[in-house]
Amino acid sequence: MTHPDDPLAVALAERAGSLPRREARPLFALFFLSGLSGLVYELVFTKLLATIFGTTAYAAATVLAAFMGGLALGSAILSRTADRIGRPLRFYAGIEVAIGAYMLAVPALMGVVQAGYVAWNRAAPLSLAQLNLVRFVLGGAVVVVPTALMGATLPLLARHFARRGEGSGPTVAGLYAINTFGAAAGCFLANYLLLPWTGIYGALAAGALLNGFVGLRAWRLDGRGPLAAAPRLEIPEALAPLPARDRILLGAAFLTGLAAFSYEVVWTHLLSVVVGTSVYAFGDMLLALLLGIALGSRWIARHPAPPEVQFSRLARCQLGVGIAVVLTLPLWDHLPLFFKLVGFTLPGFYLREATRLAASLLVMLVPTGLMGVSFPLLIESLSGGERRLGRRVGSAYALNTIGAISGAVLTGFLLLPALGSRPALLGAAALSMLLGLALLWLPGAAQPKARLRWALAAAGLLLAGMLGLPSWNYKTLLSGYNVYFMGAPEYERILYVHEDVQSGMTSVALRPGNVIELRSNGKFEGDNRRQMEAQWGFALIPLMVSRGRERAAVIGLGTGVTAGTLARFPFRRIDVAELAPGIVEAARRFFADVNGGVLDDRRTHLYLEDGRNMLLLAGAARYDLVTVEVTSIWFAGAANLYSREFFQLVREHLAPGGVFQQWVQFHHIAPLDILRILNTLRQVFPHVTLWRSGGQGMLVASLEPIRADYASVMRMTALATRGPILDSLPLQHPLALFGDLLLDEAQVDSAIAFVSHRVGGELTRRLFVSSDMLPWLEYSTPRGNAEAMQYGATLKFFENYDAHRPPPIDGIPDAERDLIYGLAALRKGNSGNALRLLERAAAARPEHRGLAGLVAELRRRVEARPL
Repeated sequence: MTHPDDPLAVALAERAGSLPRREARPLFALFFLSGLSGLVYELVFTKLLATIFGTTAYAAATVLAAFMGGLALGSAILSRTADRIGRPLRFYAGIEVAIGAYMLAVPALMGVVQAGYVAWNRAAPLSLAQLNLVRFVLGGAVVVVPTALMGATLPLLARHFARRGEGSGPTVAGLYAINTFGAAAGCFLANYLLLPWTGIYGALAAGALLNGFVGLRAWRLDGRGPLAAAPRLEIPEALAPLPARDRILLGAAFLTGLAAFSYEVVWTHLLSVVVGTSVYAFGDMLLALLLGIALGSRWIARHPAPPEVQFSRLARCQLGVGIAVVLTLPLWDHLPLFFKLVGFTLPGFYLREATRLAASLLVMLVPTGLMGVSFPLLIESLSGGERRLGRRVGSAYALNTIGAISGAVLTGFLLLPALGSRPALLGAAALSMLLGLALLWLPGAAQPKARLRWALAAAGLLLAGMLGLPSWNYKTLLSGYNVYFMGAPEYERILYVHEDVQSGMTSVALRPGNVIELRSNGKFEGDNRRQMEAQWGFALIPLMVSRGRERAAVIGLGTGVTAGTLARFPFRRIDVAELAPGIVEAARRFFADVNGGVLDDRRTHLYLEDGRNMLLLAGAARYDLVTVEVTSIWFAGAANLYSREFFQLVREHLAPGGVFQQWVQFHHIAPLDILRILNTLRQVFPHVTLWRSGGQGMLVASLEPIRADYASVMRMTALATRGPILDSLPLQHPLALFGDLLLDEAQVDSAIAFVSHRVGGELTRRLFVSSDMLPWLEYSTPRGNAEAMQYGATLKFFENYDAHRPPPIDGIPDAERDLIYGLAALRKGNSGNALRLLERAAAARPEHRGLAGLVAELRRRVEARPL
């Protein structure tokens, strides 16, 4: 605090009552809007960098490091100059306008970054580590400029209020609180309004308008009214070195940031399993985190700590954070049951999102509230009073954000993969408790008996957390109740759990009947039974309409069945992109019997990389087949592989006669979303078809007409390594798979025309796309999970456009025509037409016993069918 003889302190104290609190309200409102726009920008940066890095942890780490690093840089610079700026409010106004102007140029700058690292890699090929470093530096350079300007705003406003006579502690706490409340509002508005309805461009424009308004309004406030009436106060040019106590407190600022972001990394990791992985779920997690911090800092602003108890409060807050984290440990594997219980009431989309927010608040509100109390207390506990307020705020803020970066990187890339989430949480809790105890041991912080009681309590609680609390029930924790708010299949036992920052929790479970099931964050991804038929189709169908067999790309490994199917054919090279190490290990250990050990095939080249970047960096490589089988579209980031930019990238890497195949869900999705995907794909590829395989949807696109050649298909299947792939087909005939064709090229165009007729003309059809800057799918598809299954309705919608034309197969011998058309009709479910065609085929080939048996069985089924 200030010395009583300090002339500056005396002058401020004399005028402390001269400024009504209502005069400060406009600036607090402006700082609320500043926090709102800042969080909008953070979400925008996350999405833009995901298109550069792919949907990987490196994109999130770059946003975090550059965002927090920029804040630290801006705070550190202003900590040296804020106390000597004559008109800090006018300086603040200029910074706000500069932030908004810069952000409008960010999309173009990100395009330059992508072109730059791609050109660099093509000129001098880089290893994955080198490539990530180049992308980190280039992408971070774009992010750090506006965030450094953002980091300067709190020290400037704090100094402005100090020069006008406002008390430093309540003012800084109030500013911190209102800015964080603004960030929470920005998270909500960006997640539920701006990004879903206006896209990246709209969010950036809204943020820039807010920054411009804040800057202009702050400039006007600096030039009129009581805020400008105070005389300028001279600030000493040279300030004395920080005392030892302040150095300890600045070290505490670093450690509190480190612990806080260690919690955030693990909480986000666990909540992605318990709450969900959609963009809305991530927004709910972030909103809960910000609300806790804002409420805590708001409380300390309303209840300022007297100087004699500041240290004690700070120490107890840190102890409380650690205690709260340990006490919430038993809640984690019970939270999924909350979703199951709520599911019985069948709430709509918004009620389900409210449930996710409530679950996040349940485990985060108390510790984050205590974190929100700690930062203002740290600043108030530093010495120097009003004349060093800018330096105090800037230094503490800078060190706190540097600690945050360190905690995020250390926990995400080292502790979490090595130890798992539970030990990582206990480790962070131990750090908070040790920091609290260390602060209690400083002179004047607490009585010796109180120190001893706190030390014993903390040690006992940590031991109870490590040894006394029951282990998590992974059957419940990984149940996936949050997906559809209903019960999941019962497991006999969990065979495998892998945690990493890339993929969250990957698990393998054993179900009755020796069914082995792969799950990602509780979401079903594949098994060794019923789902294999669809995955065989994802490989076989595009193979039948492609020309070459040189090189194939598989994006999304899953159980490896699709890649294993391709490996049965004479490809020279198969490139597989899978960003989740846990998925790769599970496919190798638990599904080798159904994927044929494809990962150990010498032709298989595995890339622990996002599929988009695998293609982007493939240089001149061309593929005869590119197949995409990623998780559900509503997973955050998955829609990047359904965008116009991705389709254009695939087109550039297809060999002549090459084919692109992409899985699309038919369940829990509106037909309009599938139409958007079809329309986007059709604007890039001249030939597009829609298929269904094993209850799943599939898009097949090419630069040439999509037709199979009879002789080529028969040669291809004759050369394939035999296995169970064709066993499910009628008479094991490969061309029966053409019964899975739902819409041919002309029928797809008819379905797309629905958009023009019903939605609003050709211009609307051209805008009815999914792109990097208009990520509609990422926000529309999660809403389908709150609806009924929808599979039948979706299928019926597209069947309305089926003209029932013969399958597009060239060169069929006359003797085989009825057989092939009949088998395709049978697989499609058209029993009457199939019986008519197969009876003619059987009459022409009486020696074919299998065909005769099939006709007899089909006749019995048709005759038994009720009229």
